[in-house]
Amino acid sequence: MDKQAREAQDRAAHKERLLKAKHRRRNPREMERQEPTKAENPEILIVCEGVNTEVSYFRQFKLATANVVTVGAGTGAPGVLAKTIELSGKKEYDYKACVFDKDEIQAGRFNEVVKEAASLGFITAWSNQAFEYWFILHMLDHQGQPMPRKDYTLKINEHLKDLGISYDGKKTKVVSDDLFEYFEAIDPKTGKPRIQLAIERAERNEKFHNGELPATSESCTCVHYLVKKLIEFR
Repeated sequence: MDKQAREAQDRAAHKERLLKAKHRRRNPREMERQEPTKAENPEILIVCEGVNTEVSYFRQFKLATANVVTVGAGTGAPGVLAKTIELSGKKEYDYKACVFDKDEIQAGRFNEVVKEAASLGFITAWSNQAFEYWFILHMLDHQGQPMPRKDYTLKINEHLKDLGISYDGKKTKVVSDDLFEYFEAIDPKTGKPRIQLAIERAERNEKFHNGELPATSESCTCVHYLVKKLIEFR
């Protein structure tokens, strides 16, 4: 078999894996009990900095045993923290999560927000530099060195170009069904779900930056803490 035929075969196999991931997501396991308790169906609040990328990503999770409220705050880290405090004061949630980026926030203020969110018991899913770094870890074994933020979308789409999938990081900034299913599918090189690879790589990179403050921990993301919590309730 020549190289072109092998590549075509690999693409076909990859698309088949994506279809299987789609089927699994759209057919979550059924509950054994007819009337689950609150403990079995926790309320999870997720407050995101962005109104498109993060919100569309977390709304793709189909959870069998939890209820999730996802809010796009449309503001930076301090505003996300304030919104989370406000909403958690209006209704009782079992888990509260803040999702925000380093962006252009002054380093000391960013570190303060991370510390305060953690002290309040919120799942603190910060990223330095941006949320899309979490996407990159599904595709690339990047090991925590600085990466220009402007390169994020380019690197994401380099890995998607042969599958007819893309991510528009400038205009729509939406995580489509197909893109999310790519994240869920098995990576052919490792035999692991890409989402599991992203978790492992994020955990390793966090250790790489151990001892550094969040504002200087580039590249790093703590989104895996929230994702691992969501996966518990599938």
